[in-house]
Amino acid sequence: MTLWSVSMVFAAGLTVLMASAGFNRPSWSRSYTTAWRYWTAVAAHAGLYLLLFMLCYGVLLRIMGVDAPRGSGARTLVLWLALALVACLRAVVPLSRRLRERLHRMAGIPQQALSLAKFIAEMPFEARSDIRAQARDMLRMRGIDADRDWLPLAQPLHQQMRKAAELFIQLRAWDQERSLGRYTREVTHELYRLRQRFDRLSFRVSRTLASIEQLGEIKVIASDHGIDDNKDLDDRLRHLVSDMISDVCEDIGLFYRDASVLAARGVLATNLRQAGRNAAFERMGFTACASEPDNLSRAFGYAALLMLAGLWIFFVVLPPDDGAGLSVGQRIAVILVIVMGTLAIAILPKFYFGFASGGLHRRTPPAFVVAAGACALGFSVLVNLAAGALVYGGTAGALQRLAEAAPTLPSTFLTGALVAWLTQDHRWAAVDDVRARRGLDAALFGAAWLLSAVVSRGFTADTLAEFWNWRTLAAVGAGLVLGAAMGAVIPELARRRRTPAACEAAPASGEPAALNPPAPRISAYELTLSDRVLAPVPAPQEAKASALVR
Repeated sequence: MTLWSVSMVFAAGLTVLMASAGFNRPSWSRSYTTAWRYWTAVAAHAGLYLLLFMLCYGVLLRIMGVDAPRGSGARTLVLWLALALVACLRAVVPLSRRLRERLHRMAGIPQQALSLAKFIAEMPFEARSDIRAQARDMLRMRGIDADRDWLPLAQPLHQQMRKAAELFIQLRAWDQERSLGRYTREVTHELYRLRQRFDRLSFRVSRTLASIEQLGEIKVIASDHGIDDNKDLDDRLRHLVSDMISDVCEDIGLFYRDASVLAARGVLATNLRQAGRNAAFERMGFTACASEPDNLSRAFGYAALLMLAGLWIFFVVLPPDDGAGLSVGQRIAVILVIVMGTLAIAILPKFYFGFASGGLHRRTPPAFVVAAGACALGFSVLVNLAAGALVYGGTAGALQRLAEAAPTLPSTFLTGALVAWLTQDHRWAAVDDVRARRGLDAALFGAAWLLSAVVSRGFTADTLAEFWNWRTLAAVGAGLVLGAAMGAVIPELARRRRTPAACEAAPASGEPAALNPPAPRISAYELTLSDRVLAPVPAPQEAKASALVR
């Protein structure tokens, strides 16, 4: 290796390291989003800095007029000057901070962890039996005992305090777990403040309950002195007790939400996959219904398998005769990349951006459908240009490959637009049978690829005789069969319309089921967090009679 090659690798590595270190500001950024989103944003940040480095290198070469060969010392010097220029540009705080904050927002930092914390804070929580016993003993030592409390009105306070204590005990023990060691070192100060808040809160709850008992004794003393029927005194005592309990419950709720933020951050920071996050929340005691499988990855996996099998069979039965320089393997690779990229362009924006979805009004966004087709067309052009430059060589080879692939470009636009239209969540909403929906998808997809095959053969053939032959029939038949297979699998998997049956609320006794609809998912969580972790399980409401109210 020449000095220039070594310097290029070293400078590029320094650029990536500099960009990665600059992205992780503040240091808690990783714990506020999922691993996939975080590392994707880091890769994008490093890629932008690499692009800036290469741009500075090219500009400096042009400005300094360096015409020496690539391995010369002059080009190596320009390389290091470009690295120094990138470092200086990164030191400009307004520029680097704006880019970093934009990528942070795209990665869901910190909104994703906050939405997840809000989500789990509203879920039923039931810790393990050993945690419950430990929390009960700790609260009794501080003068909080729900078993001996004579006031039913204070039972919600005891329930909230029990939940907060159980969650706090688990968070307090995180510093003893190796898997959470790095995260706990990062949030040591926040855990310490949480401990202080819990101590103050528990003693305040104890004093509040003692004050309520004193008010009850005042009522007893008043009854002993013949003022038992004083309605004004009863109302004042009732309002005073209610206000005291409401204030304490509000403080407990704030503590529980803050503890939920730390719990959500810890789970996000230490679990890379959705299954691991589900298991971690369930171990902590958050009740969850069965989560849906990752249909999106299944959709792309099935699409890749179908395309590989279909293209291999097609080229075995119908070898290419157009004289192009691409081999069968290279053709399959190019077509597979184009199709998978088209599916990603048409499907992924719906999961992350509101403009690509029908939303609550269930109206297909026509601008996104057309834009998806146009972007898929542009992606196909870029892939063919790159394939031509690699296989044939140079700009002339890239243009030659683009000319060879020109008849297939309308098919790419049609596929992108059709997938964007079919994968809308409200598509075929009136059709309850999943097989009927898959049949409609297969019919439209197959018809679209049949039309694409006809158009492609029409552009390729010079005469009508060349068009009406067995190769056209084979291409049309392959387009129909492969398109129908893709349509029967992909669009239904890419729609988000299913609700787990286990999450439906059971109707209370004596009430019709229509008055107890299933609890909906929290929309803010679904909009910001693509990895659906948990779904809330509604708890039955029990009417509690209050002695003071009576």
